[in-house]
Amino acid sequence: PPPPPLRDGPDYQVVLPAQEGLDLAERLVQEKNYDEAEKILLALSDAPAGAVDSVKVRFLLGLIAVERREYEHAVTLFRSILDERPDLVRVRLELARALFALGRDQAAAYHFRFALAGDLPPATVANIRLFLDRIEQRKKWRVNASISLAPDTNISNGPKDSVIQLFGLPFELDDDARKKSGLGLSSSLSAEAYPHIKGPIGLELRSSAYFTDYENAQFDDLFISAEAGPRYKARDFSVSTLATASRRVYGGEGYSTTVGGLLSVSKGITSRTDVNFRFAAAIAKYDVSTVRNGPVYSARIGVRRAIDRRSAISLAIGATREQTHEPVLQNTQYQLSASLTRELPWGVTAQIGPDLYYRPFDEYDASIRAVRHDWTYGGSLAVIKRDWRFHGFAPVLSYHYLRNNSNADRFSYDRHRVNIGVTRSF
Repeated sequence: PPPPPLRDGPDYQVVLPAQEGLDLAERLVQEKNYDEAEKILLALSDAPAGAVDSVKVRFLLGLIAVERREYEHAVTLFRSILDERPDLVRVRLELARALFALGRDQAAAYHFRFALAGDLPPATVANIRLFLDRIEQRKKWRVNASISLAPDTNISNGPKDSVIQLFGLPFELDDDARKKSGLGLSSSLSAEAYPHIKGPIGLELRSSAYFTDYENAQFDDLFISAEAGPRYKARDFSVSTLATASRRVYGGEGYSTTVGGLLSVSKGITSRTDVNFRFAAAIAKYDVSTVRNGPVYSARIGVRRAIDRRSAISLAIGATREQTHEPVLQNTQYQLSASLTRELPWGVTAQIGPDLYYRPFDEYDASIRAVRHDWTYGGSLAVIKRDWRFHGFAPVLSYHYLRNNSNADRFSYDRHRVNIGVTRSF
């Protein structure tokens, strides 16, 4: 007969090879025996590097945390994996689910959309779409905040040359009108709210403020804007008609005010591609340069596509028309822009993209003896260290370049700007 079970006496351990222990833990998780699985996984967490698949260990611990509704712990585990392996779709899906359970809908939607770029079964795609619909339905508000140091090579947008040509004669520029570098403290705060009315009808409310404070106060720049109006949202489609207003204060003095309206239409074309169209019209009034007063019209169409499990690309084309009291200032600006966002290992997300503008003016300008036209080239690179967080703020490093080539010398300039700061969405 078998010996009776041991009740009292020394502790015994059964030692398994690391891989066999991991396989056993996975079976225990599948059987919902989470306590025993966790004991094995915690022991494997201390195994020497390379002895066991640490990604799988953390993933299984994350699944256990989800089942226990320990969502914060699950998010930490899944994010630690994606910081090393951003291509793992299953991990991204589980992270999105945990974020959804915590009510962090903006972050959850971000990961759900990236996951859609994977080769997923139709049933999984349909399930993700249900999650995204629920996020839209329960979306109530969103706030984004950032603050950064902003060294800038040309805070005045001035030319580097001290002498320019006007009416065929040389004129010397004042020092403040020439290229001037400076160090600024840049901050931004934006908020969105989506009060529900009935069925697919709701309201869309937005406000934002951007401020850059320079040591030379005459270049301080403050811009405040607000939008409000009804919004219709159906699956993969939304349309908003908003009243808009903005105010700019430059150098501590009033600069301009606009009041107008905006039409925005968004449509999901496929599981990986979204299209947005915007048309805006406003009346611009300038505090000092009143000859620039008049209507401003703009139209823009943009496409965003997830190109793989960790990358997305955006393309946009648009035009802006300025009608002014002074005919020589009337112009149309055409814009083409693109950006690529990619999640990299080591907890880094990078975004890079160029911008191109062409602005021809309507009338002959006697001061330059020609019809003015400007070509503007720009580009930006931003890097976020998403796994470094302090009270929800993540560090951001960005670089922006702008070069304006104009046949009017006083409007030709280049500008380099770096932002070193932190950002948070909540």
